[in-house]
Amino acid sequence: MPVIWLVWIAATIYCGVVAYGRRLTFRCRGEKAITISMITQTAILLLLTPPTSNFIGGLIHSVTGQWNLEVFAGGVLCFVADASTVYHAAWRVYDQAELQRLFHIHVELPATVAIPLMFAFFEFSGVTKADHTLVELLSGWPWLALYWLTYSAGLIYILSHGVRAANVLRRDPRSTAIARIYLGASYAGIGSLVLCSFNAVFPQRDHFPSFIAVSILGMVSVTGYALAAGLSWRRKQQALKPRCRWVPSMRKGVPRLDVSRFDLRADNRDAPPPMSDP
Repeated sequence: MPVIWLVWIAATIYCGVVAYGRRLTFRCRGEKAITISMITQTAILLLLTPPTSNFIGGLIHSVTGQWNLEVFAGGVLCFVADASTVYHAAWRVYDQAELQRLFHIHVELPATVAIPLMFAFFEFSGVTKADHTLVELLSGWPWLALYWLTYSAGLIYILSHGVRAANVLRRDPRSTAIARIYLGASYAGIGSLVLCSFNAVFPQRDHFPSFIAVSILGMVSVTGYALAAGLSWRRKQQALKPRCRWVPSMRKGVPRLDVSRFDLRADNRDAPPPMSDP
């Protein structure tokens, strides 16, 4: 097995661990967005990493009669993951009304336009008629090149708004460290998308080196988001622990931390107060 696949597996495990560590955030307003992103990114890596990709692709083919749909599903989930990550960053910066407006215009609308176009290009490319590896799918057939260009353009546009929110958070000394990790992960993700587009438009004779470069930047992005999410939640737990109470769990004899009574946006010591879009 190539070493790059071991890196994919390690990133998958790390994202899954972070997502499990943030399981209590589903009871906290606003915090669950980044947890959804971690769960979604774990699912993306499972869909695209052999041998799980081969297994899932075979199951999908047995039902639909088409190959490589797990790759398209992974692309759609990338929009979900990045949208959730951007929502979490923007939630810490903008007030609720401004957040909903910006999210609808700059995140939901681009995804709504890009995903149907991606599906059309994916079908027209003919890659659903035969099984192909992910390396081969990055090689840049004409319709498939349009698929990757649409995919990359949509995600870069969405991530740019996350970068904008993180730059605002970085101005506050209490948020600087996590905001820098978030920015580094975002820039790595954008770099991976740029390389993916370049490889699709200008295919190389040997596709594997380009695939390794795209994969390394992608794994840096994924693990960076996971690191930022884990550190952020750990700080919030430490801040809330003296004021939280322990209540009985559904599992006998296992207490759990009750954080449902707290608005973590108000209790967040790492973020500046909300501000309007300049």
